[in-house]
Amino acid sequence: MHRPDLILLDLNMPRRNGHEALKDIKRDPHLCAIPVIVLTTSTREDDIIESYSHGVCSFISKPATFDRLVQVATEVGRYWAETVTLPPNDL
Repeated sequence: MHRPDLILLDLNMPRRNGHEALKDIKRDPHLCAIPVIVLTTSTREDDIIESYSHGVCSFISKPATFDRLVQVATEVGRYWAETVTLPPNDL
């Protein structure tokens, strides 16, 4: 089974609470080693604390403008694709 190298997770998903999805990801032996980045509109301190307590690698609040969102997405992509060494895909 091929798994993603990185998961971008929004806390404000329409059908599922992002915190619950994060807990499920981190409990799953096939998914738990995948780095998770929360990318959400929330800036609430309790969302930040809960996200890190359940194993996210980064918490990013979505910027207000599209241009800044593109810049942030480019920076995140560059960091995770070019800088970080990720675990093997067969864990």
